[in-house]
Amino acid sequence: MIPPEWPDEAEPVPDGTWHRSVLVPCEHRTCPDGMLVAHLLTPDDGPPDAQLVHRAARLLTRGEALLDVAEAHLAAEVAADPERFGWTADDVAAADRDERPLATEPAFTFGEAATWSIHFAEGRLPVCEPYGVLVTMTGWDPTGVEDLSQAEEL
Repeated sequence: MIPPEWPDEAEPVPDGTWHRSVLVPCEHRTCPDGMLVAHLLTPDDGPPDAQLVHRAARLLTRGEALLDVAEAHLAAEVAADPERFGWTADDVAAADRDERPLATEPAFTFGEAATWSIHFAEGRLPVCEPYGVLVTMTGWDPTGVEDLSQAEEL
């Protein structure tokens, strides 16, 4: 993937941060439209910190490999505790035989903290309704999966 050119203009977010978004070409199987969204969150509407931009660009250049890591982590979490995701052990066994991804429509979000996330907006898991699932990352390492089914709409 090619690192994006972030827009100069930022938009306010209800939590008090500022937000910039870009579309990034993506050929990964979780990107059915051939694009993913990348978000940059900053504490104000000024130019983003150069280190944040560099970290986001560095990770996005390996975005498809990071999607593989996130996808594998999600699958492992589902296999370890299928009920948490609204599935049974039989559902997991059936998914293992199915070539389709568990979750799709990824968006990468980077902020000032070292932790960042990949939000999969769609998916086959019951917990993907209505807002998808979130895989949190620190560098290349997945650190968790969040069920967003009970989240409030912003």
